[in-house]
Amino acid sequence: SLHDALPILMSNPEQFEVYSLLGEYYFRNKNFSMASSYFSIALSKEIPLKKEVNHIQELLKKCKEEAANS
Repeated sequence: SLHDALPILMSNPEQFEVYSLLGEYYFRNKNFSMASSYFSIALSKEIPLKKEVNHIQELLKKCKEEAANS
């Protein structure tokens, strides 16, 4: 949950996973602006696997499409 993610984020702000999870939380709740922000931050962090980068990029693209359609 969002409440659980915040202490993790504060303890290690360089972890891309927390930003990605927050982006997914906001995406599921149709807050595409916040989701885009967190996905962008996640992509600015070190991400070890290309498939993870691709997944976040795809979600960011969907956010932008959803925002354009609303």
